[in-house]
Amino acid sequence: MTQRSAHSACLNRALRLGLATFAAALTTVLVLSASAGAFVHRGHSFLASLETSGENKLSGPSAVAVDERTEGEGAGDIYVLDKGNNRVVRFGPNHEFLEAWGVGVGGGPGYEQCKEAAACKPGVAGIGSATSPQFDEPVAIAVDNAPSGGKGSPSSGDVYVVANR
Repeated sequence: MTQRSAHSACLNRALRLGLATFAAALTTVLVLSASAGAFVHRGHSFLASLETSGENKLSGPSAVAVDERTEGEGAGDIYVLDKGNNRVVRFGPNHEFLEAWGVGVGGGPGYEQCKEAAACKPGVAGIGSATSPQFDEPVAIAVDNAPSGGKGSPSSGDVYVVANR
């Protein structure tokens, strides 16, 4: 290796290290300056507007998904992964509570959909099945926003939740 190529390799390493340091510093500034209670997703901005109260209060909301379809059942709905309560909470396009899903959210022993905010309970953690989903450490949520009908997706509007267990 010549002295010139060794010098060039050293400069490349220094440049990569400098860029990595800058990226880490920028990320830290952006994270620290963001509002802790803010969710932003494709033009929807929610500060505390999705907050619930009392026993129904969100506990560790960790992800949000928006049904971006403009028509059909569920169009514009907002799904919040309420990690601390092991459930999914669904809000309408105007941020009104619609329902919560999970095991025990209605006070029973199985998978339920609770449609009255004041009556909803925290979900029970555990490992469920396809017919009785139970959330244990849920980490991600998504909505199939593909068009339905014709060449669209037959699962359009379906909600998917990923859990650690």
